[in-house]
Amino acid sequence: VSGTPFDLEFRLQRHDGEYRWFRSRGRSVLGARGKPQRMAGSLADISDRKRAERQIVQEKERAQVTLESIADAVITIDTSGNVEYMNPVAERLTGWGSDEARGVSVTHVFRVQDEATGIEVPDPVRQAFEHGATVHSDGNVVLRPRSEATVAIDFAAAPIRDRGRDIVVVVLVFHDMSRGRQ
Repeated sequence: VSGTPFDLEFRLQRHDGEYRWFRSRGRSVLGARGKPQRMAGSLADISDRKRAERQIVQEKERAQVTLESIADAVITIDTSGNVEYMNPVAERLTGWGSDEARGVSVTHVFRVQDEATGIEVPDPVRQAFEHGATVHSDGNVVLRPRSEATVAIDFAAAPIRDRGRDIVVVVLVFHDMSRGRQ
């Protein structure tokens, strides 16, 4: 019978001053009287994995900073049609906070209609998922924010694919065209 398993990650400094990450896994082996006699397990150098994880976090942070600083509104939508992320411009134009919109159907957050007729525009996100191609706004469309008057916009919904060519998200980009249309 073995004792309780352990799984630890830790950093050690080598003689040359370089730090390396290690993962130690194992369990104590108990003797006939139930007392630990020895340890059985493994020690693996995981420095490359830790470096890759750090790079991914840094790239994600750079992408987030970029999305938050551009002038266009950006919403990312998962394969279920729910909001994953909204930048501050999208928050301002839709009237939804990013945290409250996360997990909500994009059709509740991004409601658009034809400016002249008032007829609701077909969901561009669903079209991008179904056709696997970028969908652009046609003609004059307006966004119906949560609490304010409509806002004239142009939009594009683009599918983003993984390395296997499967669509993993749709990115919806739109910008306020009110001044231009006036």
